[in-house]
Amino acid sequence: MKTKLLMLLMLLAIFASCSKDEYKDSMNEPEINVVDNQQVLQNNLNLLTTGIIGVSDNLEFRDIVLSEANKTFDGEYNVLLSTVIEKCKANGVNLSSSVNTYYKSRGLEANFDDLVASFADFRGMSFFPHIYVPVLSNESKKAAILKSASVLPVVVTDVIDENIQGAIAGNLKGLKATIEVDEVFASNNEVWVVALNERVNEIGELEVDAEYVQDKQLKAGRSVKLDAIYAQNLDAIEGWTNGGPELNLKIWSQNQHNTIMPSKSYQCSRSQIKKKWFTVNSNLGDWDYGTHGDFLYMWFWENDSEFWPGYAYNLTKSTNYNGQWYYYYYSFCTHDEDAGGQKVLRTNYGGEFWGDPDNVRWRFVF
Repeated sequence: MKTKLLMLLMLLAIFASCSKDEYKDSMNEPEINVVDNQQVLQNNLNLLTTGIIGVSDNLEFRDIVLSEANKTFDGEYNVLLSTVIEKCKANGVNLSSSVNTYYKSRGLEANFDDLVASFADFRGMSFFPHIYVPVLSNESKKAAILKSASVLPVVVTDVIDENIQGAIAGNLKGLKATIEVDEVFASNNEVWVVALNERVNEIGELEVDAEYVQDKQLKAGRSVKLDAIYAQNLDAIEGWTNGGPELNLKIWSQNQHNTIMPSKSYQCSRSQIKKKWFTVNSNLGDWDYGTHGDFLYMWFWENDSEFWPGYAYNLTKSTNYNGQWYYYYYSFCTHDEDAGGQKVLRTNYGGEFWGDPDNVRWRFVF
């Protein structure tokens, strides 16, 4: 997703600035276009954030959010809202009632259960809100955050797209001074980001790539193994409010313009890959020189196609080999980001490669 630095000059009054009519009307607004869909979804996410702000002083609720986010179920310090609701019920926390009471105190005509259901069936798409707690990736802060109940979290909404309006932020403490909520602040203070999870499928489950099986009949060639990935410019492909990236890799060959190995996806926390090597030890497939030729073209991108399907554009990569140009095409979702592509020659045996643009670097083992 496009970089969203979310530099908010924030007062407590911000989160109450959206009127109840804006929220009320957004739930069943007729479908018009992509931007309209995103704006309605943003409004609903803002309303959810307001409810979470309202119950963030509940110690049991706070402990559930922090302990579950610390499990990194999807590789990042996230917890699905559905998991929070389930854990609250199991521990006797009436989350729905508490949120609805807070809505009423703010003059908002909203119902928590109806709002949650609206994400599960939003104009033919399913979305799964989560709470992301970036500071848990900071080992020097984690222990104190997990056991302390004296500081109320600052709760912010992710911006679904920079072309739409309305992210909110706040807490229940009544801040008197403005503060700047950015990645540095969130890495050192308890900030909860309410966002839509980009890693689960349409039924809210994680998917894994199929295992590679080596071709034992391969005569002239070698297997290809990706050793590690390095995010040189993470902010260019994934904003901090979304946590770590969802990187996909496709591989073309010199002789075939269709991809020759199964697509691979790599997910991790932001702290694992930002300007550092993230080890993946991923077997990609077999490079048959006779069939595939003298080079492979590797193309990484940050994948949000599952997040906003159906709105695609074509992107072309080109590379020159022995005076001849080769072109590779792929259809991207409007929210996908090019992380970089590069050719790898059969004469390359390991080493570091970086794409064009230089957002992601990678190492191979051959």
